Amino acid sequence: QQIRMMETMIQQGVDGIAISPIHPDALTPLIDKAMEAGIPVICFESDAPDSRRLAYIGPDNVLAGERMGKAIDRLLKGRGMVLVSTGFSESLNLRQRLEGFLNFINQNTQIDVLEVSYHQGISEQALANLEGMIDEHPHFDAFVALDFVSGAASILVWKAMGLNRYALTFGLMPEISEAIGNGQITLAVSQDEARWGELIVEQLLKASRNEEIPAFLDTGISLVGVETEG
Repeated sequence: QQIRMMETMIQQGVDGIAISPIHPDALTPLIDKAMEAGIPVICFESDAPDSRRLAYIGPDNVLAGERMGKAIDRLLKGRGMVLVSTGFSESLNLRQRLEGFLNFINQNTQIDVLEVSYHQGISEQALANLEGMIDEHPHFDAFVALDFVSGAASILVWKAMGLNRYALTFGLMPEISEAIGNGQITLAVSQDEARWGELIVEQLLKASRNEEIPAFLDTGISLVGVETEG
C-alpha cells in the first residue's frame, strides 16, 4: 500500500512527502525516485537510512527500547516474566526498539522474555496474539507493547479480564493517556508524537524553499505513567 501511495504521489507531482516506511528496503527506490523528481521526502518515526531522503524525524529507537527495558527493570526489580508484542517484522523502528529492549534486559537483568509476537499491523491479530500469550503464560508479570496497536489491544484485554499486571506501551495517544488514568496502562514511552505533524510541515516547507534542514531531528524520549524516573 505504501508503494502504491508513493507511486501515486510521484505521478501527481506533489510538493513534498512525509512517510513512516514500514519496509525501508522496499520503499527506498520510491523515495529515491521522488527525490530525483524534485519532491522532497522526509521520514518520521521509522527511517529508510539507505535512501536519499532529506531527513528523519523521530527518536533514536534503539535508545527508546533501552529506556523501556530500564522501566521494566525498575518495576520488576530485576527479575520476572515478560510478554512482548510488536507490529511489522520488517519495520526498522520496531526492530530497533526490540533490539534495544532485549539487549538491556539480557545484559542487565534476570528478567525472562517469554514470547515475542508479531501482528503485522492488524488490530484483531494483536488482540488474538495477546490473548493466546496470556493463555500460554498465565503467570507473566508484565506486558510490553512496542507499538500503539499492541498497546490498544492490551487496554481491551485488561478491561475484559480485570488483570492486575504491568502493561507498558509506546506512543502517548489520547486512548493511551486515558488508559493510564484508568489503570489499564502502567506506563507509556512518548516520543513527543504530538509535535511530529508540526515538525514535518516545517521541514517540508523549508525544503520546498531550498533551505537546508538537519538530517536528524531527535524528538526525544519521555516516560509517562506511574514510573517516570530516567
